[in-house]
Amino acid sequence: MDFVEKARIMDGMRINRALARLASEIVEENHGAGHLYLIGIQRRGVPLANRLRL
Repeated sequence: MDFVEKARIMDGMRINRALARLASEIVEENHGAGHLYLIGIQRRGVPLANRLRL
């Protein structure tokens, strides 16, 4: 029987790296973070927005 990979789960280090890259891209795209606001949806978006702002 062959197994099919449905998803690849990232470990903590890879998640932090992906979030750092995402934050850098957001800052680059907006030419800085001086007038940048992050809004999170209460379910799970708030913790994500908090991690991105660091």
